[in-house]
Amino acid sequence: MNKLLIAFQMLLLVFLVGCTNEAEYVGELQNGKPHGKGSITYENGEIYEGEWKEGLKEGKGTLTSP
Repeated sequence: MNKLLIAFQMLLLVFLVGCTNEAEYVGELQNGKPHGKGSITYENGEIYEGEWKEGLKEGKGTLTSP
């Protein structure tokens, strides 16, 4: 059980550190979160255009790399 908890904490840490990038979202919002159609441009130049639900990518979308 401890190994599972440690693995979960490490995964959460990696996710949180990976999400600290500056990004610019343009699109529909609901309660201050991306919801509907929109696009996000990351610092590294990648662009995701597609559908969002409650702040998360969901449904159809396209990720374009520079």
